[in-house]
Formats: sequence, C-alpha cells, structure tokens
Amino acid sequence: MTYRVLWRDGVANALLVQMIRAANKPSIFSSAREIERLLSQTPGSIGESRGSLGRILYVRPLAVVYKIDEPNKIVYVERLQWVGV
Repeated sequence: MTYRVLWRDGVANALLVQMIRAANKPSIFSSAREIERLLSQTPGSIGESRGSLGRILYVRPLAVVYKIDEPNKIVYVERLQWVGV
C-alpha cells in the first residue's frame, strides 16, 4: 500500500534552503529521497511517535516531523530539521 507524501510549503522551502547551504549537497538530496521513499511505504511503522505532534523520522543528516492521514493514505511532512551526520 502506498501513501502520497506532501511536503508543506514551509517545509519544502526549508529543504531547498538546506540544499543551497549544504557543503555536501548529494547527502541532503539522498536523505530527502530516502525520507520520501520510506514515508510512501510504511509511515506508521517507522520513526518515533511524538503524540499529538505526529511522528519523527531521522534520515541523517535530516529529520522530519510528519502526520499520517490514514483514511486518505496521505503523509504530511510538517517540519524539517538538519541534525547532522
């Protein structure tokens, strides 16, 4: 079962900023692609629960906070943060 992954506008912009600023741009790009892949497949069984805030997933050097809309099979990426390697 696949889920549609939607990056909120502010989060998409934050990802772009991280890619522009990064010394290792391929690492950021690779991390973002892996986040997208994981969230599209099994979002409820990966990451860690953060209660009403959703879930958090670390794919270094990035971390994302996301919420799952199970009935519609959509994952909303709410926040992105650079956490280092």
